[in-house]
Amino acid sequence: MSEQQLPHPGRFRAGLLALAAVPAIQALWMLLAPRGFYDDFPGLGRSWLPPVGVYDEHLARDVGAAQLGMAVVLIGAAILLERRIVQLALLAFLAASLPHFAYHLTTTGSYATVDNVLSLGGFLAQVALAAWLLSQTRTTRSVPWPASSPSPPPHAARSRG
Repeated sequence: MSEQQLPHPGRFRAGLLALAAVPAIQALWMLLAPRGFYDDFPGLGRSWLPPVGVYDEHLARDVGAAQLGMAVVLIGAAILLERRIVQLALLAFLAASLPHFAYHLTTTGSYATVDNVLSLGGFLAQVALAAWLLSQTRTTRSVPWPASSPSPPPHAARSRG
């Protein structure tokens, strides 16, 4: 496996697209119908936003735009499947998701048990998938340098003057 390739590209592509689906759907909903998103998210007769704050169209559109950006990064990583881009996309996803998840841990008193299970369970599933995919991007060398070769690794050779 070269420095840039990922093992099991289909697995990475599917995982990245699965992670991109939620922010993509939320982004479209927030940007096209921000009040509807506030009133009806997550759908199916449930409404998770009114119990924790007042409606703010500007905030809804800003978060929708950020979610759209996250979806684009994840979809781009799924298309390109270059190891460092995938790593960056997954780190960005985790950087956005973990504080959001931490906030939701503070609002459990606002919801029924089933809503907490659905909300927090969804976050945990996404974070676990992103962390697992990130862990799979590490490259390993079959024999570490310098044990098998007097030559330095390629990046060390380039840094010599």
